[in-house]
Amino acid sequence: MTIGGAEWLGKEEAKSSAKEPLPMMLTVGFVLHNDEEQISLTSTIGPGETAQVNKIPKRMVIKIEEV
Repeated sequence: MTIGGAEWLGKEEAKSSAKEPLPMMLTVGFVLHNDEEQISLTSTIGPGETAQVNKIPKRMVIKIEEV
């Protein structure tokens, strides 16, 4: 998770943001690769190309549902 954009953050804002709990995220996509360490997904698949690849460490995955 990244906090802030291209602008500078004040120290107090940065410290406050750093202490916030991590959010629970949901990711939906086509599985390109799945092993013991990671799962790699893409949101769009064409005949010879895909959108960007999202690589997620397995230790961060709570549940995988296939539909």
